[in-house]
Formats: sequence, structure tokens, C-alpha cells
Amino acid sequence: MANALSDSDINLLAHLRKNARIKIKQLSRETGLPVSTIFDKVKGPIASCVEKYTCILKNSELGFSSRATIILKVDKEQKKEIGAFLEKHENVNSLFRINNGYDFLADIIFRQMGNLEEFIECLERKYRIKQKEVYFIIDEVKQESFLAEPQTTGLATGKVATKKKGQ
Repeated sequence: MANALSDSDINLLAHLRKNARIKIKQLSRETGLPVSTIFDKVKGPIASCVEKYTCILKNSELGFSSRATIILKVDKEQKKEIGAFLEKHENVNSLFRINNGYDFLADIIFRQMGNLEEFIECLERKYRIKQKEVYFIIDEVKQESFLAEPQTTGLATGKVATKKKGQ
């Protein structure tokens, strides 16, 4: 539970969000916490806040140059079936249930634009899609940066710092 975390726990989380591969000794230098304390915190209270450790890929370097976000409003009777299809599909990077008249938001990645368009056409042939919006990703500007800077820890602790002039 976020309320059970101390300010130093939140600060440690921010450093780990910025660089999860940082050496514990370096983390100790940056946070001012002893190595043993960091180890105990990572295995203890912080562990409940970390869903999983992962790596973020440069999709284009792997030959996947086409990416889109699709938003779908689907037939009520097929909602579970479509959800299961999207969840299992190898090109669906992330899948979310959403509201405001839509059912799903999917982040999809393909090698080529033609493959991506075939996927969308397949969805429309196979299921009753009431409405869809497709947003092709041109460039990734920011990713996974929430609470990734020590100066943003006030968001989690409730002690939001005031911005300095010019920021």
C-alpha cells in the first residue's frame, strides 16, 4: 500500500524507475542510504509496489517499424471473445479495458504497415466491431517516466514541491 511507504522508499523507487539496473553501491551513493538498508527495502516494502522487472525494446531496431493504438467499441455479446483474442495475439503489446463508449485500447506492433492493416481488417471480418479509431504512432516522445525522477516523489508522498521560477 502506497501510504505505508516512507519518503526514502519512494525516493528509492524513483531511482529504480529511472534505472533498474543501477548497482546497489551507486544507488547508495545517490540516495545516501546504506547498502544493507537498500537491500532490505527492495526485498521488503518496495517489493509490493513493483509489478515486474522488464526491459523496454527499441522496436525499430528489431525490424518492427509499424505501431498503432487502436480503440474499439465492440458488440456486447462478443466482448469476452474479442478481449481473449487481443490478449493472446502476439502483436498486441498492451491491452486495456476502457470506458467513455469504447471497450478496448490496444497498442499493436508490426514489422510493416501492411501487416498492421491486415490485422485490423481481420478483426473487422472476424468480429462485430461497432466503432474503431486507429492512431499510428509516428514517434515515441516519452515512455514509462512516471515517478522516475527523485524530484517527482512528492506525487507519491503528498508533499508536492512548488516549481521554481522559469520552470
